Amino acid sequence: MATERMQRLDSNQTHHSNVGGNVWVLAEEMPESFIPPSGEDLSTFEKFLVGRKISIKKIQETLGSGVDPLAGTNYESMQEFWVLSPSTNSYWKFTREAEEAIYANTQPHWKSKATNEPHGFKPPKGYDLSNFDKLKVDDPTNKKPSIAKVKELIKDNGDPLAGSAFSALRVFYVKSASKSKFFKFTKKAPPLPPRGQPVAAQSGPAPPLHRKEGHLMPPRKIKMILFDFDQTTTTMHTRGAFTGNKAVLARSVASYFAEVVPVLLKAKYQVVIASHSDGIIHETHPHVGAGEDFMREILKMALVDTGKITPTELGHILIYGARPELRNKRPEYQGTNKMAPGKRWHVDQAIADYKIITGDQLRYDQCVLFDDDGKNINLQLNNPLGEKRTFAYKVSPSTGVTKDVWDAAMNDMNVKAQPSP
Repeated sequence: MATERMQRLDSNQTHHSNVGGNVWVLAEEMPESFIPPSGEDLSTFEKFLVGRKISIKKIQETLGSGVDPLAGTNYESMQEFWVLSPSTNSYWKFTREAEEAIYANTQPHWKSKATNEPHGFKPPKGYDLSNFDKLKVDDPTNKKPSIAKVKELIKDNGDPLAGSAFSALRVFYVKSASKSKFFKFTKKAPPLPPRGQPVAAQSGPAPPLHRKEGHLMPPRKIKMILFDFDQTTTTMHTRGAFTGNKAVLARSVASYFAEVVPVLLKAKYQVVIASHSDGIIHETHPHVGAGEDFMREILKMALVDTGKITPTELGHILIYGARPELRNKRPEYQGTNKMAPGKRWHVDQAIADYKIITGDQLRYDQCVLFDDDGKNINLQLNNPLGEKRTFAYKVSPSTGVTKDVWDAAMNDMNVKAQPSP
Protein backbone atom coordinates (compact mmCIF):
# COMPACT_ATOMS: atom_id res chain seq x y z
CA MET A 1 0.00 0.00 0.00
CA ALA A 2 2.81 2.44 0.78
CA THR A 3 4.47 1.75 -2.59
CA GLU A 4 1.16 2.25 -4.38
CA ARG A 5 0.65 5.58 -2.62
CA MET A 6 4.15 6.85 -3.39
CA GLN A 7 3.67 5.97 -7.07
CA ARG A 8 0.56 8.13 -7.10
CA LEU A 9 2.41 10.95 -5.37
CA ASP A 10 5.26 10.76 -7.80
CA SER A 11 2.76 11.23 -10.59
CA ASN A 12 0.93 14.18 -8.68
CA GLN A 13 -1.93 36.90 38.43
CA THR A 14 -1.37 33.43 39.78
CA HIS A 15 -4.67 31.74 39.14
CA HIS A 16 -6.64 33.69 36.58
CA SER A 17 -6.20 35.01 33.10
CA ASN A 18 -7.72 38.24 31.88
CA VAL A 19 -7.64 37.97 28.10
CA GLY A 20 -10.02 39.49 25.59
CA GLY A 21 -12.63 40.40 28.24
CA ASN A 22 -12.65 36.98 29.92
CA VAL A 23 -11.21 35.51 33.08
CA TRP A 24 -10.15 31.86 33.28
CA VAL A 25 -10.89 30.49 36.74
CA LEU A 26 -9.94 27.26 38.50
CA ALA A 27 -13.46 26.50 39.68
CA GLU A 28 -13.52 23.21 41.56
CA GLU A 29 -12.32 19.67 41.99
CA MET A 30 -14.79 17.09 40.70
CA PRO A 31 -15.75 13.77 42.39
CA GLU A 32 -13.51 10.84 41.47
CA SER A 33 -16.31 9.23 39.43
CA PHE A 34 -16.75 12.34 37.26
CA ILE A 35 -16.22 11.99 33.49
CA PRO A 36 -15.90 15.25 31.46
CA PRO A 37 -18.20 15.95 28.52
CA SER A 38 -16.98 14.71 25.15
CA GLY A 39 -14.23 16.92 23.71
CA GLU A 40 -13.66 18.93 26.91
CA ASP A 41 -11.01 16.77 28.61
CA LEU A 42 -7.68 18.55 28.01
CA SER A 43 -5.58 16.26 30.20
CA THR A 44 -3.17 15.59 27.33
CA PHE A 45 -3.00 19.14 25.97
CA GLU A 46 0.74 19.71 25.44
CA LYS A 47 0.74 23.21 26.92
CA PHE A 48 -0.41 21.76 30.26
CA LEU A 49 2.17 18.98 30.52
CA VAL A 50 5.34 18.82 32.54
CA GLY A 51 7.25 15.96 30.98
CA ARG A 52 4.44 13.58 30.14
CA LYS A 53 2.19 14.42 33.08
CA ILE A 54 -0.48 17.04 33.51
CA SER A 55 0.41 19.81 35.94
CA ILE A 56 -2.32 21.82 37.65
CA LYS A 57 0.41 24.16 38.86
CA LYS A 58 1.61 24.77 35.30
CA ILE A 59 -1.94 25.57 34.20
CA GLN A 60 -2.24 28.07 37.07
CA GLU A 61 1.07 29.65 36.14
CA THR A 62 -0.01 29.90 32.49
CA LEU A 63 -3.29 31.55 33.42
CA GLY A 64 -1.56 33.85 35.87
CA SER A 65 0.86 35.05 33.21
CA GLY A 66 -2.00 36.73 31.37
CA VAL A 67 -1.82 34.27 28.46
CA ASP A 68 -4.89 32.40 27.24
CA PRO A 69 -3.52 28.84 26.76
CA LEU A 70 -6.32 27.98 24.32
CA ALA A 71 -5.85 30.99 22.04
CA GLY A 72 -5.01 29.96 18.49
CA THR A 73 -5.90 26.30 19.11
CA ASN A 74 -8.88 24.16 18.23
CA TYR A 75 -10.20 24.82 21.74
CA GLU A 76 -10.20 28.63 21.74
CA SER A 77 -14.02 28.93 21.74
CA MET A 78 -14.42 26.64 24.78
CA GLN A 79 -16.03 28.14 27.88
CA GLU A 80 -14.83 25.40 30.25
CA PHE A 81 -12.48 22.44 30.31
CA TRP A 82 -11.30 19.71 32.67
CA VAL A 83 -7.93 18.13 33.39
CA LEU A 84 -7.17 14.97 35.35
CA SER A 85 -4.74 15.56 38.21
CA PRO A 86 -2.32 12.61 38.61
CA SER A 87 -1.82 13.42 42.30
CA THR A 88 -5.51 13.43 43.30
CA ASN A 89 -6.78 11.13 40.51
CA SER A 90 -9.72 13.48 40.05
CA TYR A 91 -10.68 16.07 37.46
CA TRP A 92 -10.28 19.81 38.02
CA LYS A 93 -12.62 22.16 36.23
CA PHE A 94 -11.58 25.47 34.68
CA THR A 95 -14.18 27.96 33.49
CA ARG A 96 -14.06 31.14 31.49
CA GLU A 97 -16.03 33.89 33.22
CA ALA A 98 -17.02 37.10 31.47
CA GLU A 99 -15.66 40.31 32.92
CA GLU A 100 -18.00 42.84 34.49
CA ALA A 101 -17.38 45.36 31.69
CA ILE A 102 -19.05 43.11 29.12
CA TYR A 103 -22.28 43.07 31.10
CA ALA A 104 -23.03 46.63 32.21
CA ASN A 105 -25.83 45.76 34.61
CA THR A 106 -24.33 42.76 36.39
CA GLN A 107 -21.60 42.58 39.01
CA PRO A 108 -20.05 39.39 40.36
CA HIS A 109 -20.46 38.94 44.10
CA TRP A 110 -19.40 36.49 46.76
CA LYS A 111 -22.01 34.03 47.95
CA SER A 112 -22.24 33.93 51.75
CA LYS A 113 -23.36 30.31 51.63
CA ALA A 114 -20.32 28.04 51.79
CA THR A 115 -19.91 24.48 50.52
CA ASN A 116 -18.29 22.09 52.96
CA GLU A 117 -15.67 19.76 51.49
CA PRO A 118 -15.15 16.15 52.61
CA HIS A 119 -12.57 15.30 55.28
CA GLY A 120 -9.13 14.84 53.72
CA PHE A 121 -9.78 17.39 50.98
CA LYS A 122 -6.83 19.66 50.15
CA PRO A 123 -7.35 22.89 48.20
CA PRO A 124 -5.09 23.65 45.22
CA LYS A 125 -2.06 25.72 46.07
CA GLY A 126 -2.89 29.39 46.45
CA TYR A 127 -6.57 28.91 47.24
CA ASP A 128 -6.33 28.03 50.94
CA LEU A 129 -6.93 31.31 52.82
CA SER A 130 -7.15 29.77 56.28
CA ASN A 131 -4.17 31.87 57.38
CA PHE A 132 -5.47 35.16 55.97
CA ASP A 133 -5.76 37.33 59.09
CA LYS A 134 -8.85 39.14 57.85
CA LEU A 135 -10.78 35.86 57.88
CA LYS A 136 -9.84 34.93 61.45
CA VAL A 137 -11.70 35.56 64.68
CA ASP A 138 -10.28 38.71 66.28
CA ASP A 139 -8.67 37.05 69.28
CA PRO A 140 -5.12 38.36 69.93
CA THR A 141 -4.18 35.29 71.97
CA ASN A 142 -5.21 32.64 69.48
CA LYS A 143 -6.41 33.77 66.06
CA LYS A 144 -8.32 31.03 64.30
CA PRO A 145 -10.02 30.91 60.92
CA SER A 146 -13.75 31.40 61.26
CA ILE A 147 -16.38 30.40 58.69
CA ALA A 148 -18.86 32.62 60.50
CA LYS A 149 -16.46 35.56 60.21
CA VAL A 150 -16.16 35.09 56.44
CA LYS A 151 -19.94 34.98 56.05
CA GLU A 152 -20.22 38.10 58.18
CA LEU A 153 -17.69 39.97 56.03
CA ILE A 154 -19.53 39.00 52.86
CA LYS A 155 -22.86 40.19 54.24
CA ASP A 156 -21.36 43.44 55.57
CA ASN A 157 -19.26 44.67 52.65
CA GLY A 158 -19.70 42.04 49.92
CA ASP A 159 -16.04 41.30 49.27
CA PRO A 160 -13.79 39.98 52.07
CA LEU A 161 -10.79 39.94 49.70
CA ALA A 162 -11.08 43.52 48.44
CA GLY A 163 -7.79 45.40 48.57
CA SER A 164 -5.78 42.26 49.35
CA ALA A 165 -3.34 40.18 47.34
CA PHE A 166 -6.20 37.70 46.80
CA SER A 167 -8.66 40.15 45.27
CA ALA A 168 -8.56 38.46 41.83
CA LEU A 169 -9.66 35.06 43.14
CA ARG A 170 -13.10 33.77 42.19
CA VAL A 171 -13.01 30.89 44.67
CA PHE A 172 -11.20 30.23 47.96
CA TYR A 173 -11.21 27.76 50.85
CA VAL A 174 -11.07 28.22 54.60
CA LYS A 175 -10.50 25.40 57.09
CA SER A 176 -12.89 25.45 59.99
CA ALA A 177 -11.07 25.23 63.31
CA SER A 178 -14.07 23.58 64.94
CA LYS A 179 -14.94 21.03 62.25
CA SER A 180 -11.41 20.42 60.90
CA LYS A 181 -12.51 20.48 57.27
CA PHE A 182 -12.49 23.02 54.45
CA PHE A 183 -15.35 25.25 53.37
CA LYS A 184 -15.48 26.65 49.85
CA PHE A 185 -16.60 30.19 48.98
CA THR A 186 -17.34 31.16 45.38
CA LYS A 187 -17.99 34.38 43.54
CA LYS A 188 -21.13 34.34 41.46
CA ALA A 189 -20.20 35.50 37.97
CA PRO A 190 -22.22 37.28 35.28
CA PRO A 191 -23.91 34.98 32.75
CA LEU A 192 -21.66 33.26 30.23
CA PRO A 193 -22.13 33.55 26.48
CA PRO A 194 -23.73 30.41 24.96
CA ARG A 195 -21.36 27.45 24.89
CA GLY A 196 -19.36 27.12 21.69
CA GLN A 197 -20.04 30.67 20.51
CA PRO A 198 -17.30 33.30 20.26
CA VAL A 199 -17.43 36.11 22.80
CA ALA A 200 -18.27 39.34 21.00
CA ALA A 201 -15.61 41.31 22.85
CA GLN A 202 -13.04 38.69 21.95
CA SER A 203 -13.41 37.89 18.27
CA GLY A 204 -16.60 39.40 16.86
CA PRO A 205 -19.08 37.57 14.64
CA ALA A 206 -17.86 34.80 12.39
CA PRO A 207 -17.26 35.94 8.79
CA PRO A 208 -19.85 34.80 6.25
CA LEU A 209 -19.13 31.60 4.38
CA HIS A 210 -18.63 31.85 0.65
CA ARG A 211 -20.42 29.71 -1.91
CA LYS A 212 -19.12 28.15 -5.08
CA GLU A 213 -21.53 26.86 -7.70
CA GLY A 214 -24.28 27.02 -5.08
CA HIS A 215 -22.43 25.00 -2.41
CA LEU A 216 -21.21 26.30 0.94
CA MET A 217 -17.42 26.07 1.03
CA PRO A 218 -15.40 25.33 4.18
CA PRO A 219 -13.96 28.22 6.20
CA ARG A 220 -10.64 29.52 4.90
CA LYS A 221 -8.79 27.75 7.71
CA ILE A 222 -9.95 24.28 6.56
CA LYS A 223 -7.75 22.70 3.89
CA MET A 224 -8.54 18.97 3.97
CA ILE A 225 -11.90 17.16 3.82
CA LEU A 226 -11.94 13.44 4.59
CA PHE A 227 -14.85 11.13 3.78
CA ASP A 228 -15.41 7.58 4.97
CA PHE A 229 -16.29 5.28 2.06
CA ASP A 230 -19.02 2.82 3.10
CA GLN A 231 -22.34 4.55 3.88
CA THR A 232 -20.75 8.00 3.71
CA THR A 233 -19.33 8.32 0.20
CA THR A 234 -21.77 5.57 -0.79
CA THR A 235 -25.11 4.49 0.65
CA MET A 236 -24.12 0.81 0.51
CA HIS A 237 -21.77 -1.11 2.82
CA THR A 238 -19.13 -3.31 1.20
CA ARG A 239 -18.30 -5.04 4.52
CA GLY A 240 -14.65 -4.75 3.51
CA ALA A 241 -15.03 -7.57 0.98
CA PHE A 242 -17.40 -6.63 -1.85
CA THR A 243 -18.72 -9.43 -4.05
CA GLY A 244 -21.62 -7.64 -5.72
CA ASN A 245 -22.05 -5.65 -8.91
CA LYS A 246 -19.58 -2.75 -9.10
CA ALA A 247 -21.92 -0.70 -11.27
CA VAL A 248 -24.61 -0.93 -8.60
CA LEU A 249 -22.11 0.18 -5.95
CA ALA A 250 -21.00 3.10 -8.13
CA ARG A 251 -24.61 4.20 -8.55
CA SER A 252 -24.95 4.19 -4.75
CA VAL A 253 -22.40 7.01 -4.39
CA ALA A 254 -24.28 9.65 -2.41
CA SER A 255 -25.75 12.26 -4.72
CA TYR A 256 -24.48 15.19 -2.69
CA PHE A 257 -20.98 13.71 -2.54
CA ALA A 258 -21.05 13.56 -6.35
CA GLU A 259 -22.17 17.20 -6.46
CA VAL A 260 -19.84 18.80 -3.92
CA VAL A 261 -16.58 16.91 -4.51
CA PRO A 262 -16.05 18.26 -8.05
CA VAL A 263 -16.51 21.78 -6.68
CA LEU A 264 -14.07 21.13 -3.82
CA LEU A 265 -11.45 19.83 -6.24
CA LYS A 266 -11.79 22.89 -8.48
CA ALA A 267 -11.46 25.11 -5.40
CA LYS A 268 -8.18 23.32 -4.53
CA TYR A 269 -9.36 21.68 -1.30
CA GLN A 270 -7.68 18.36 -0.57
CA VAL A 271 -10.29 15.59 -0.78
CA VAL A 272 -9.50 12.31 0.99
CA ILE A 273 -11.21 8.93 1.23
CA ALA A 274 -10.46 7.32 4.62
CA SER A 275 -11.81 3.79 4.82
CA HIS A 276 -11.43 0.48 6.63
CA SER A 277 -11.75 -1.32 3.28
CA ASP A 278 -8.35 -3.02 3.36
CA GLY A 279 -6.48 -4.48 0.40
CA ILE A 280 -4.74 -7.11 2.54
CA ILE A 281 -8.00 -9.07 2.45
CA HIS A 282 -6.91 -10.12 -1.05
CA GLU A 283 -4.26 -12.39 0.52
CA THR A 284 -7.02 -14.79 1.54
CA HIS A 285 -9.90 -13.60 -0.68
CA PRO A 286 -8.31 -12.55 -4.02
CA HIS A 287 -11.59 -12.14 -5.88
CA VAL A 288 -13.40 -9.70 -3.56
CA GLY A 289 -13.48 -5.94 -3.90
CA ALA A 290 -11.47 -4.15 -1.20
CA GLY A 291 -8.69 -1.63 -0.73
CA GLU A 292 -7.52 1.58 -2.33
CA ASP A 293 -7.49 0.49 -5.99
CA PHE A 294 -11.01 -0.90 -5.62
CA MET A 295 -12.35 2.34 -4.14
CA ARG A 296 -10.61 4.39 -6.83
CA GLU A 297 -12.27 2.23 -9.49
CA ILE A 298 -15.71 2.87 -7.96
CA LEU A 299 -15.04 6.62 -7.86
CA LYS A 300 -13.93 6.52 -11.48
CA MET A 301 -17.19 4.88 -12.48
CA ALA A 302 -19.27 7.32 -10.41
CA LEU A 303 -17.43 10.57 -11.14
CA VAL A 304 -15.10 10.30 -14.15
CA ASP A 305 -17.23 8.08 -16.40
CA THR A 306 -20.21 10.39 -15.78
CA GLY A 307 -18.21 13.51 -16.67
CA LYS A 308 -18.33 15.07 -13.22
CA ILE A 309 -14.52 15.18 -12.82
CA THR A 310 -11.50 14.49 -15.02
CA PRO A 311 -9.06 11.58 -14.59
CA THR A 312 -6.48 14.14 -13.42
CA GLU A 313 -8.86 15.39 -10.72
CA LEU A 314 -9.51 11.82 -9.60
CA GLY A 315 -5.74 11.44 -9.21
CA HIS A 316 -5.78 14.37 -6.81
CA ILE A 317 -8.07 12.50 -4.39
CA LEU A 318 -6.02 10.73 -1.73
CA ILE A 319 -7.42 7.30 -0.84
CA TYR A 320 -6.46 5.26 2.22
CA GLY A 321 -7.80 1.78 2.91
CA ALA A 322 -6.64 0.15 6.12
CA ARG A 323 -8.39 -1.57 9.00
CA PRO A 324 -6.39 -1.22 12.25
CA GLU A 325 -7.88 -4.41 13.73
CA LEU A 326 -6.45 -6.42 10.82
CA ARG A 327 -3.13 -4.61 10.51
CA ASN A 328 -2.25 -4.78 14.20
CA LYS A 329 -2.35 -8.59 14.15
CA ARG A 330 0.63 -8.60 11.78
CA PRO A 331 4.28 -8.56 13.00
CA GLU A 332 5.17 -5.44 10.99
CA TYR A 333 2.54 -3.42 12.87
CA GLN A 334 3.71 -4.20 16.39
CA GLY A 335 5.34 -1.81 18.85
CA THR A 336 5.82 1.72 17.58
CA ASN A 337 4.32 0.73 14.22
CA LYS A 338 0.96 -0.12 15.76
CA MET A 339 -1.84 1.46 13.77
CA ALA A 340 -3.97 4.01 15.62
CA PRO A 341 -7.69 3.18 15.99
CA GLY A 342 -10.60 4.56 14.02
CA LYS A 343 -9.47 6.96 11.30
CA ARG A 344 -6.52 8.46 13.21
CA TRP A 345 -3.94 6.58 11.11
CA HIS A 346 -5.68 7.69 7.92
CA VAL A 347 -5.57 11.33 8.98
CA ASP A 348 -1.89 11.03 9.90
CA GLN A 349 -1.08 9.56 6.48
CA ALA A 350 -3.11 12.15 4.62
CA ILE A 351 -1.35 15.02 6.39
CA ALA A 352 2.06 13.43 5.71
CA ASP A 353 1.29 12.93 2.02
CA TYR A 354 -0.16 16.43 1.70
CA LYS A 355 3.20 17.80 2.82
CA ILE A 356 4.98 15.70 0.19
CA ILE A 357 2.61 16.96 -2.51
CA THR A 358 2.42 20.64 -1.57
CA GLY A 359 5.33 21.29 0.78
CA ASP A 360 2.85 22.66 3.33
CA GLN A 361 2.46 21.24 6.84
CA LEU A 362 -1.20 21.05 7.83
CA ARG A 363 -2.40 21.24 11.40
CA TYR A 364 -5.02 18.72 12.49
CA ASP A 365 -7.53 21.49 13.17
CA GLN A 366 -7.40 22.29 9.45
CA CYS A 367 -9.00 18.92 8.67
CA VAL A 368 -12.58 17.65 8.88
CA LEU A 369 -13.87 14.06 8.76
CA PHE A 370 -17.34 12.89 7.69
CA ASP A 371 -18.18 9.36 8.81
CA ASP A 372 -21.28 7.28 9.54
CA ASP A 373 -19.61 5.53 12.51
CA GLY A 374 -20.00 7.45 15.76
CA LYS A 375 -16.97 5.69 17.24
CA ASN A 376 -14.73 7.09 14.51
CA ILE A 377 -16.18 10.55 15.10
CA ASN A 378 -15.55 10.37 18.85
CA LEU A 379 -12.01 9.09 18.32
CA GLN A 380 -11.22 12.18 16.25
CA LEU A 381 -12.88 14.63 18.62
CA ASN A 382 -11.29 13.06 21.71
CA ASN A 383 -7.81 12.13 20.54
CA PRO A 384 -5.67 11.94 23.73
CA LEU A 385 -3.06 13.93 21.83
CA GLY A 386 -5.03 17.16 21.91
CA GLU A 387 -3.19 18.72 19.00
CA LYS A 388 -4.29 15.80 16.78
CA ARG A 389 -8.01 16.44 17.16
CA THR A 390 -9.84 17.27 13.96
CA PHE A 391 -13.32 18.47 13.21
CA ALA A 392 -15.62 15.50 12.70
CA TYR A 393 -19.30 15.13 11.78
CA LYS A 394 -21.55 12.10 11.68
CA VAL A 395 -23.68 11.26 8.66
CA SER A 396 -26.64 8.91 8.41
CA PRO A 397 -25.59 5.48 7.07
CA SER A 398 -28.85 5.25 5.09
CA THR A 399 -28.18 8.41 3.06
CA GLY A 400 -24.43 8.99 3.14
CA VAL A 401 -23.28 12.60 3.17
CA THR A 402 -26.16 14.99 2.46
CA LYS A 403 -26.53 18.72 1.83
CA ASP A 404 -28.14 19.19 5.26
CA VAL A 405 -25.23 17.52 7.07
CA TRP A 406 -22.71 19.38 4.93
CA ASP A 407 -24.27 22.81 5.46
CA ALA A 408 -24.64 22.27 9.22
CA ALA A 409 -20.97 21.23 9.43
CA MET A 410 -19.80 24.23 7.41
CA ASN A 411 -21.71 26.64 9.65
CA ASP A 412 -20.48 24.94 12.83
CA MET A 413 -16.86 25.07 11.67
CA ASN A 414 -17.26 28.68 10.64
CA VAL A 415 -17.98 29.55 14.27
CA LYS A 416 -15.23 27.36 15.73
CA ALA A 417 -12.49 27.61 13.09
CA GLN A 418 -11.77 31.31 12.80
CA PRO A 419 -9.09 31.94 10.16
CA SER A 420 -5.52 32.14 11.37
CA PRO A 421 -3.97 35.60 10.97
